[in-house]
Amino acid sequence: MIGHGSFFTPFADWFVVDYDANRFTQLTTRIAAKNETGPRMKVSQRRDVLLTQAQMNEIQQAANKVWALPHGVRSKSITDVVWDIYLFDGKTHRHDYGPGMPDDVGADLEHVVRQIATVYN
Repeated sequence: MIGHGSFFTPFADWFVVDYDANRFTQLTTRIAAKNETGPRMKVSQRRDVLLTQAQMNEIQQAANKVWALPHGVRSKSITDVVWDIYLFDGKTHRHDYGPGMPDDVGADLEHVVRQIATVYN
């Protein structure tokens, strides 16, 4: 899962890949208004698509490079935005995050996921 948010908007974008279901989900969330009940984070837009095996392989290769890092994913300096990368394998997980945008293999993973997202827009 890759997420992006900004300090100046209540919205965040999330890209989720479910390897078991071969599914790609793109979400836009927003922070609930003070007078709204229920969860603090609301899904304002959602899109689900099935991925081809080639697309799944491409994502998995990029994600494996993140798993293999002995240190955290580094950030590129960009003001007013933040990012998260969550990787799950059963009960094992990895969470990298930072200000700006992910760099190096994190940027490669994001690039692969965003390319797939543009195919379905």
